[in-house]
Amino acid sequence: MFPGLPDWLAATKAQSAETAGFLAGAALAGLHPLQTHAAVPQALWRARLALMAAEASARFEARREGPAALRDA
Repeated sequence: MFPGLPDWLAATKAQSAETAGFLAGAALAGLHPLQTHAAVPQALWRARLALMAAEASARFEARREGPAALRDA
């Protein structure tokens, strides 16, 4: 239904900061059409990103809450 990332992007390993930046930008450019597609439920997309951000913040603060506890809160 949706096109995947190009093979060269998935198979490439960054050897420098410049290459890593380029690959990150290419990945974002590849994700943008998927995120804005009408078939993608935007509320679900935002909720999933918010849960991932909350999980990363909790891990950064050395808290023990997992994704299920954060989601339920």
